[in-house]
Amino acid sequence: TVHYFSNGHKGYPKERLEVFCEGKIVSCDNFRRTTGYGVKVKCKTRTQDKGHAVGVLAFLKSVKDGGEWPIPLEEILEVSRETVRLAEAFQR
Repeated sequence: TVHYFSNGHKGYPKERLEVFCEGKIVSCDNFRRTTGYGVKVKCKTRTQDKGHAVGVLAFLKSVKDGGEWPIPLEEILEVSRETVRLAEAFQR
């Protein structure tokens, strides 16, 4: 489940990922703090790494070298089709 909200409290993490499996939970706040419940996971990072730099470099390399795209074209088209389908469904 993915939720996008803009009306929350500023003190709450802007981005939060939670994984639930077999009675265990791992949560990651703002890509900086990861905590496990029922499993030993705890870490903090000094910076946020959402992968933007790596993604841009992979794209530029594929353009320069003519290699494979970082994201296959069919996957990009599939996401685009679903986005249009959802937008149309919400306008009804």
